[in-house]
Amino acid sequence: MAVSLSPSTGDGRRRRAKEVYGRRITAQLEAENADRYVALDLNTEDFEIGDDFIEVVHRLKGRRPDAQVFSFRVGDGGRPVDRFHSVRPEGLR
Repeated sequence: MAVSLSPSTGDGRRRRAKEVYGRRITAQLEAENADRYVALDLNTEDFEIGDDFIEVVHRLKGRRPDAQVFSFRVGDGGRPVDRFHSVRPEGLR
């Protein structure tokens, strides 16, 4: 089910991203992809996984130009990553 979320709803996006990550990515891919990056489209739940943060975002946006992207570092239930290629501090999860 596609859900469009406003970019201004940061907390809502974060909650939705964590829910989708837990439901779709943890069960399928986490064990084999620890410490890789995942770019997740919150609208379609489509995602890309790889070793380069920028590359996975570009691949996802190439397939889904209107994607609302939320990025994680795979492992430990998903660690949100900001656009500066670092793991977000605990208080921002």
